[in-house]
Amino acid sequence: MTDYEKIILELRQDNKRLQLLINDLIKSNDDLAKSNDELQQKLSYYENPYSPPSQNSLEWKWQTRQKRDESNHKSGRGGIPGHKGATQKFIPKKTQHHELSVCPKCSSTRITQTNIKKRIMVSIPPPQQYEVTQHILHKYRCHTCHNEFQNNGNLPPTGDFDGSVIRNVADMYSKRMPMNTIKQSLQEQNGLHITNTTVQSILQTGQQFLEPLYTEISHKIHTSDVIGFDETGYPVDGKNAWCWVARTATKAQYVLEYSRSGKVLKKHWKKFK
Repeated sequence: MTDYEKIILELRQDNKRLQLLINDLIKSNDDLAKSNDELQQKLSYYENPYSPPSQNSLEWKWQTRQKRDESNHKSGRGGIPGHKGATQKFIPKKTQHHELSVCPKCSSTRITQTNIKKRIMVSIPPPQQYEVTQHILHKYRCHTCHNEFQNNGNLPPTGDFDGSVIRNVADMYSKRMPMNTIKQSLQEQNGLHITNTTVQSILQTGQQFLEPLYTEISHKIHTSDVIGFDETGYPVDGKNAWCWVARTATKAQYVLEYSRSGKVLKKHWKKFK
């Protein structure tokens, strides 16, 4: 093979390598163009001339950040000067000392206290387990008027649960907790194993227990010269009901009805129009 033929062969090989390189560059350029189109499409969602600035706008976020930085630079971080803080201050009611009698490194007892460090810690005591108390209600008979009576001890009229259980169940129920959740809460926190039916029975007992107080409030509102009324939507068993309130300066009576018309006034507060 002559020198001329060798040069021709090398040029052909270089030409093949160059063609492969060009093909790779063309493919990379197509990939970059496709990626650029996707990024432009995403960017158009945040910035376009047809939508006002919003929390999704990059320009709006930049402006908001600039304003916040300028505000912090002028006033500094933290609360407003002269503004009363809202952080709760905890006052300790008991003190617990943590002392040592030996050195934790060499176990020597030749140690001397040099200083103390105070830390205030907040703790929540574990839930109290339920207690069972037997109440003996003594009955009496008057020899003068032959009246028979007993000391009821301010206990609920029926049921096996006192006012503390009724208060806890009513408090959870007022927070819209389902019966099953109330049952599980009493079981986990107080060790009390009851059924959903028992939870409902406790609520009914609480209603009977508070009936005299409710009657007293209702009587004072009916005998008042002026009262204020208001009603607001209140869902009951998936239906739209209304919670009515009649109030004086010191008393308030609430009634649930499925209507907000004047017939509710005639039903519960006939004196007023």
